[in-house]
Amino acid sequence: MLGSVLLLAVVTVNGIQHGRGVLVLLTSEVVPRLSPASPAGSMEDMPRNPETDLDTDLDTDLDTATARLGEEDVTPDTPAVRTAPAGARPTTAAIWRDRPDLDRANRMSAGCAIGHLGIELTEIGAHHLIGRMPVDRRTRQPFGILHGGATVLLAETLVSCAATFVAAPGTACVGMEINANHLRPVTSGWVTGTAQPVSLGRRSQVWEVRVVDDDDRLVCISRCTMAVIEGR
Repeated sequence: MLGSVLLLAVVTVNGIQHGRGVLVLLTSEVVPRLSPASPAGSMEDMPRNPETDLDTDLDTDLDTATARLGEEDVTPDTPAVRTAPAGARPTTAAIWRDRPDLDRANRMSAGCAIGHLGIELTEIGAHHLIGRMPVDRRTRQPFGILHGGATVLLAETLVSCAATFVAAPGTACVGMEINANHLRPVTSGWVTGTAQPVSLGRRSQVWEVRVVDDDDRLVCISRCTMAVIEGR
């Protein structure tokens, strides 16, 4: 803090008074009071940082939790078993509208591409349809292995028949889209396809077909979408 004081001095010389002013500057400084020197200590005696303490606590908690997991047998909770309401249709019920007649379906297919390639429906379950196709001169390509197009024809045949067996009376099913991934070559014997539904809607159906060889090795996997239209 800085201040000033004006001092007025009166001096008499030869009977005449003379005034002299003196400007004095005053300063004020705040000098901190120092506490008596404390004895020197180590780093451990200094106050600890709360954040540092938090990190140490976290490490300790993690070590404790890890040790506890190693000692305890952790078993996931078992979900409660859901029961169907009274009168509900069992989920294992067949998806077919009526009991499909595979012999009749095979007879109807004898005079077209399906019969020409030797495709035949062999088995039907509650949720799947199975058919097979020979690997011979009719279904091989020039390099002596099963033609991918013939495999796709097998897949779409199974889906078309299965979709028709599911569709409501007065409707018909036509193919909208099909794709196939060919995974293994086959040179002889038979390939067997199994069609199972992915989605059964009122206007469309989606099916998946898995094709295997005689050793049950996956040859092709296909997915087909069918449109459900009014019957003609």
